[in-house]
Amino acid sequence: MNQTYILKIEFNCEPLIWRRISFPAHYNLYALHHALQNLFDWSDTNTHMFELIKFSRGLSPYYGLPDDPDGVFTYDLARNNILPMKLPSPKIKMEVHPWNYRTDCRSVSLAAVLDKVGKAITYLYVSDWEDDWEVTITLEAINDEGPEMPRVLDGELPAPPCQCSGVDTFVDALELYQEPREDWDEDDEEWLEENDLLDIWENDIPPPFSLAEADKSLQHCFRAAWEAEAWPDYPSP
Repeated sequence: MNQTYILKIEFNCEPLIWRRISFPAHYNLYALHHALQNLFDWSDTNTHMFELIKFSRGLSPYYGLPDDPDGVFTYDLARNNILPMKLPSPKIKMEVHPWNYRTDCRSVSLAAVLDKVGKAITYLYVSDWEDDWEVTITLEAINDEGPEMPRVLDGELPAPPCQCSGVDTFVDALELYQEPREDWDEDDEEWLEENDLLDIWENDIPPPFSLAEADKSLQHCFRAAWEAEAWPDYPSP
């Protein structure tokens, strides 16, 4: 019997931007990556990585899509072990950085890295700007039965567009958009334009979070992928 996880996904900001979803525990982290991209309406054009905040022996702390086999490890599910794929020569000086040691996120299930209520992982998504996106994913509850389709259960505030320079910038922009546009000065408009946040909403009104639209979009995302067999690395219903 496949379990379903209740996950709370939140940015480190005030006011808190967050989503709550149900997600099959046996799906892999690559599927969760696609769910996050859909939840925030991001373009999935940049590098991503999951980082375990606390991890057990035999688990890598970093998961992503290896774009280069050098310095990347693969996860052996059968042996519950980390296997080096190909390591550079020790004579070559290599920068020690988590991005160089990502385990393939398609090879490990969500249940393998989140096995207790209250446990959390971090999702990092590289921005074209200096500030990358960082989201905390916490396991709130485990249900013994649940839908195979990921579902959105709750949330607050609009999702930040991936092209702006970080969540703090987006929160500042939300505050500015609460004021009538005629009260903005030239510096305000210039700052919004520099951060790709000018004229992003109709009538300059940030849309409220819509549970119905978010849930419909997430279901459509997974249903379309299953029908097209676009993501063969995790099961479909």
